[in-house]
Amino acid sequence: MIKIVIFDGNGVLYDVSGAAKLFYSKMKEFLKRHKPNGATLEEILDRESRIWRDLDDATKRGKLSMRDAHLKVFEELGIPTGLIDEYEEMDRKAFATTVLTEPDVPEALRHIKKMGTHTALLSDSARPSAELKPLLEKLGIAQYIDGIFVSSEIGYEKPEKEAYEAVLKKFVAAPADSVFVGHDKEELAGARMLGIRTISYRGDPICDCVAQNFKQVESCIKGIL
Repeated sequence: MIKIVIFDGNGVLYDVSGAAKLFYSKMKEFLKRHKPNGATLEEILDRESRIWRDLDDATKRGKLSMRDAHLKVFEELGIPTGLIDEYEEMDRKAFATTVLTEPDVPEALRHIKKMGTHTALLSDSARPSAELKPLLEKLGIAQYIDGIFVSSEIGYEKPEKEAYEAVLKKFVAAPADSVFVGHDKEELAGARMLGIRTISYRGDPICDCVAQNFKQVESCIKGIL
C-alpha cells in the first residue's frame, strides 16, 4: 500500500523557466535604471550572477532569507536598498506567471488522490511554503497536495536523505510505502537509495517507472499500487 506520493516541484508539477526569463528581462531593465555611475550593465549583471552563486546554497537551506539575500546583493552592487520593495514585487509578479508542466496535471492529481494516497510537494527552493501555496492555488492543484515541503524550511536539499525523510516523518510513512516523482538523475537516485520507489517524469530512465506525461505518471502509480 502506497501511503505517500512525493512530487518534485519545478520540472514536474510546474515549469518556472518562462517566469525566470521574464524576471531576468525585468531585472536587466531595473539594473540599467539603477546601476552605479561608471559601471556597465554587463559588468553589473556579471557581478550579480557571481554574488547569487555564492548565496544560493544558503538561501535554499534557510540560512539566509530571500530578503536578506536581496539586501546583500544590493549592498555589494551599490544599489540603494530603499529600492528593495520594488525589486521584490517584480520578482513576485514574475514568479506568479509560472505554468503547469502540462494541462493534464490537475486531473491526474485528482485521480491519484482518489487512489487513497497522500501527496506532497518537495522542492529545493529559497521561497517559503507560504509563497508556493498561492501558486498551487492559481495553477488549480493546491486541493490535491496534502503537504508542501521546501528546503529553506527543512534545511536540506534533495538528494540528501533528510529531505525525503522530512516528508516521510510528517506522513508516518516508511520508504517502501512511498513514491517519488522526479526528473533529476541525482534526486531520483537519492530517493532510491532510501528505499523509495521512483517515477521519472521526462527524466533519467533509471527508476521503477518512466513517464513522458502525467497520464503515464498516473498509470505508473496504479502499477505500483
